[in-house]
Amino acid sequence: MTDYPQVMTVIEVAREAGVTPGAVRGWADAGKLPAMITRTGTRIFVASDVLAFLGTRGQDAAGATARRRAAVRKAARTNAAAKSI
Repeated sequence: MTDYPQVMTVIEVAREAGVTPGAVRGWADAGKLPAMITRTGTRIFVASDVLAFLGTRGQDAAGATARRRAAVRKAARTNAAAKSI
């Protein structure tokens, strides 16, 4: 079985970063946060990219505290568990 990366939506990333979905779209459009676009035009983000981005942004710009980064990891694991069912 192939291991696929855990992905997050714009809303999930925004919630965990403590910003608006528009800010997340802006980061993606500026090339600061790698995103993939689905056939339907939805942006999705690889959870490990989100963790790395939030870690480099620090607490000032993205509000990425250790607790939020842990929540991103938990969301990725929950997403993985749901897909394996």
